Amino acid sequence: NLIEKIASVSTGRIKLKGLSSKEKAAMREWTNEYFRLKRLPVSFIKQFSQLTSESSQIWQSAKKESNFKLFAPFLSRIIEMSREKASLYSYQEHPYDALLGCYEPCMTSAKLQKIFTPLKKELLRLLDQIRGKSIDDRFLRGKFDPKKQVALGQTILAALPIEPAYSRLDCSAHTFSLAFHSHDSRITTRIL
Repeated sequence: NLIEKIASVSTGRIKLKGLSSKEKAAMREWTNEYFRLKRLPVSFIKQFSQLTSESSQIWQSAKKESNFKLFAPFLSRIIEMSREKASLYSYQEHPYDALLGCYEPCMTSAKLQKIFTPLKKELLRLLDQIRGKSIDDRFLRGKFDPKKQVALGQTILAALPIEPAYSRLDCSAHTFSLAFHSHDSRITTRIL
């Protein structure tokens, strides 16, 4: 069994010798992901994949029609299945920790509270300062050349500490940022 040669099935400890620190980190993340996914029954994976695939199509229609009611039942089911996934993964303190570990290794809900609680306080203070004031927000509803919007996104991307050869900017109805590994960073933008 290949996995047995790479890592201990019982502990997840890497068995391979002579790896660089980057290779060790990559192997650690790969084995963590492998053992996390092994906790999910195949039937759950199929059902969740089907649901999220269908949901994506419904969400696009609902967004286009400004009709959240179309998407609401799918979102409810995604939340329900995500809670089930958290239980299958298992967690120490908070169910979200199990899911958060998939996207932000070593991050926990408690750590996020420490980051966002002070930020929330400052944002509420800022809202109090501007609430009730007239704000010129016409720029949000302007017509902008799509090519210039993409060029602005490319300029911002170029200013980030990301290797240009390992990153890209694409358009999407729902913006996101995703790093598959250290040589594949994808950022999306939406054209107004």
